[in-house]
Amino acid sequence: MRSMRMLSMVVSEERGFVYAVGSHSGGRHPECEGGFHVVDFKDPIKPKFVSCQTKFGYIHDCECVVYRGQDPNYYGKEVCFCGAPACKGQEGEGGLGIFDMENKQDIKMISCTGYNQSSFPHQGWLDDLHSLFFFSDEGDEGSYKIHTTTMIFDVSDLANPKLVTQWANPITTSIDHNLFYYREMLFESNYESGLRVLKLNRNATKPQDWLQEVAFFDIFPPVTTVTTFNGSWGAWPFFGGGKVVITTEREGMFILQ
Repeated sequence: MRSMRMLSMVVSEERGFVYAVGSHSGGRHPECEGGFHVVDFKDPIKPKFVSCQTKFGYIHDCECVVYRGQDPNYYGKEVCFCGAPACKGQEGEGGLGIFDMENKQDIKMISCTGYNQSSFPHQGWLDDLHSLFFFSDEGDEGSYKIHTTTMIFDVSDLANPKLVTQWANPITTSIDHNLFYYREMLFESNYESGLRVLKLNRNATKPQDWLQEVAFFDIFPPVTTVTTFNGSWGAWPFFGGGKVVITTEREGMFILQ
């Protein structure tokens, strides 16, 4: 049996489903390539294939939750927030894709929101209130020669997300990768510039004031260049006790306190 390669396995913890995304052909269901490969994981010993959904094009990575934000149309429903490079119809015409996951046989796209200097819509994470979504584009720094950029979307209306800011880190120009929100902080793995910790300011009146870098840990000391994937690939801040685990493609694993 051929194996299937995928980028991420996204877990919907409350509902007990797993979505394999960023997949490439192979395995028992090659027809799932690129889209949502849905698995019922309520019994982890006996996971069950449920469906494929590829009509939205390639899905790179997601966060899937039971939505408890301000939009009454989707409160209590399972919703995925995804990096969707082709959600407007073809590659290069995508952005933040938001999907209603209630019917696994007929997943529906709620919205697809683009933005300036889009290159490769990648990944993001909700705040605790499900009111803001923090988002990265893995290609914009290299394509447009800009500083490392973090986007914040207001998702109080899921059908009409609003881009609040494209915050440019004044210090770094490296490619950004995975980011996670935890207790009013963003923990960003930004390849050659390492782990960057950003503090959220909800009272900001100017776009550049929404975030402030308060700490960093550089695991790739050479001079940063935009176009390489050395350094920090992911950083997980949810273990508690102030511990953060950084993963890389080449340099090993780092555990920070």
